[in-house]
Amino acid sequence: MCSHYGTHYSSSMIVCGYMIRASPFTEIFLALQGGNFDLADRLFSSIPRAWVSASSENRGDVRELVPEFYYSPSFLINVVRRSQRYIHSETS
Repeated sequence: MCSHYGTHYSSSMIVCGYMIRASPFTEIFLALQGGNFDLADRLFSSIPRAWVSASSENRGDVRELVPEFYYSPSFLINVVRRSQRYIHSETS
């Protein structure tokens, strides 16, 4: 039997990954990660970067958009004031 997706396309980790800048999702994300943030390059940091990953670079990237993409752009703002980690650019 064939399956369309090799991974689950929606989970608490994916939701918290998108919503990491807003409480209580920051705390939930940290709890799921054993108290630490994931590697900076794997954290959601850009809609265009996420699109490129899902549409062409990574066939395993089948994340579902959270509803906040459609009605609440505030989830893109770092309201919990956690320091931003350095994310590698293609030139480094």
